[in-house]
Amino acid sequence: SMPGLSGVELCRRIRATGSDGYVPFVMVTAHSEKKLLIEAFDAGVDDFVAKPFEQEELLARIRGGLRVARLHDELARRDRGSRQLNQHLTGLNQKLEMLAITDDLTGLFNRRHLLSRLEDQWAVADRYHRPLTIALVEVDRFNDVVDASGMAAGDGVLRQVGGILKQCASSSDTVARFGGEQFMILFPAQSDAEAALTVERARRMIADQIFATPGGPARATASIGLASKQPQMGETSQLLKDVDQALQIAKQTGRNRIHIN
Repeated sequence: SMPGLSGVELCRRIRATGSDGYVPFVMVTAHSEKKLLIEAFDAGVDDFVAKPFEQEELLARIRGGLRVARLHDELARRDRGSRQLNQHLTGLNQKLEMLAITDDLTGLFNRRHLLSRLEDQWAVADRYHRPLTIALVEVDRFNDVVDASGMAAGDGVLRQVGGILKQCASSSDTVARFGGEQFMILFPAQSDAEAALTVERARRMIADQIFATPGGPARATASIGLASKQPQMGETSQLLKDVDQALQIAKQTGRNRIHIN
């Protein structure tokens, strides 16, 4: 919402220059409406951070963008003028596409990719009348972990929690870091009762785990909300609202538990 020239239009103009060097573009915005985000990604925005934001998250995303730029520029320098340039750029673009859908800290899918997959599975569930369930997982009192052992320890806990969730999920499920200390799991063609078996296993593993971190051993628990697509729901935002409500109830009723909405 900059005066004179919006961030989306600025990105569009930068992309139109056809520069040899790759320019990562991270949009920091207070607007998170789906229509605006789709327009931004269509214009060439690589990532976005919603306001208010944490400095650590913004810096992590910027570091990821810089790695992408260095990777692109290094390959372009090595192969410029070579007949194999196009082949190398094709491989690079595949790597860039993977980076664009991957969370920098945990290696899981990121929020953007999760929401895209949710839209796809929503359409499948509508067409074939199949169930669809999502889980929202939050590390309990994460700030206490950071305060006690430092940010590096907090990052270590998040990485290992993400690994536990990935280990418990099946190959057809989508596990993503949703933001901060929250993760989301998408369960296609599964009811909330079926998905609850997976997240309960993950909850127990997290609670039993002694996390090895740069700040020393750490313990953590997780609160989990579960919600399933209902016939009266017209769009994914309603399901996301339901699962957030379920998570809040799990936290308000003692944490380290699952609530099904």
